[in-house]
Amino acid sequence: MTGSQHISNTYAGLLTIGGIAAYAKKGSTPSLVAGVGLGAAFGASSYLIMQQKHFEGHALASAASVVLLGAGVSRFLKASNKTIPSILTILGLISSYYQINKAIEWKQ
Repeated sequence: MTGSQHISNTYAGLLTIGGIAAYAKKGSTPSLVAGVGLGAAFGASSYLIMQQKHFEGHALASAASVVLLGAGVSRFLKASNKTIPSILTILGLISSYYQINKAIEWKQ
């Protein structure tokens, strides 16, 4: 397993668990759908990278990362408790930077 796969798998697990936890704690169906959906996208990106489709895998992870970043910023601007939105924003920013750069690297 490559480092890129580890990163995608980690994000897949964290987002899926986070979405399920938000649903269990607050009954938030949007958080459940977003967490599981983005987790599935990161899982699929890991699979593509494993299949030697590096550009496609990183492009998919880039898209999921940008969505995560947007959701984090949106929640940060609306929320009174800024802890979770801050974490989502930081994770989205880091992942977007990494995945976009890797996609560009594999495109060339």
